[in-house]
Amino acid sequence: MVMSVSGKDVCGYCRGDVAAAAEKAGLKSLLVNAFDNETGLPKTYYWQPGMKSLKEGD
Repeated sequence: MVMSVSGKDVCGYCRGDVAAAAEKAGLKSLLVNAFDNETGLPKTYYWQPGMKSLKEGD
């Protein structure tokens, strides 16, 4: 699944909640596209089963 976030970056609290929701939904993976609050540059997060939180991608 791919999710896009606009307006603000994904906060630390939400990273855990989104990961928990993805786990409960039975997703095989999740990619989240967002924007850095300070630079405004695109940012990517990922999640895979077993992870407790979204991790920032490269």
